[in-house]
Amino acid sequence: MERSLLCSPKEKGSLGMNIYVGNLSFQMTESDLGTEFEKFGQVERAVIINDKLTQKSKGFGFVEMPSVAEAEAAIKKLDGISLKARTVGTGVKFLLYFPQ
Repeated sequence: MERSLLCSPKEKGSLGMNIYVGNLSFQMTESDLGTEFEKFGQVERAVIINDKLTQKSKGFGFVEMPSVAEAEAAIKKLDGISLKARTVGTGVKFLLYFPQ
């Protein structure tokens, strides 16, 4: 599933990708998540979503990568692999367009 998402530009006229990553281990940190995706290219940021009340991980997050090609490679390689004893899913992606 692909959706377009308008964001504040860092590099005008460029595309990037924000990748939904599901079924994360509750022990996974944002640093761990970013490190896994950095094997395939530059990671702008990695965020794990936490519950407002308990501050515990909800088991999913997002990784923003400025290169669509690197993001696609990461999605293909990481979808379905086991990280910290959980099978990760990377099926949903959002294209980021930074207008000129």
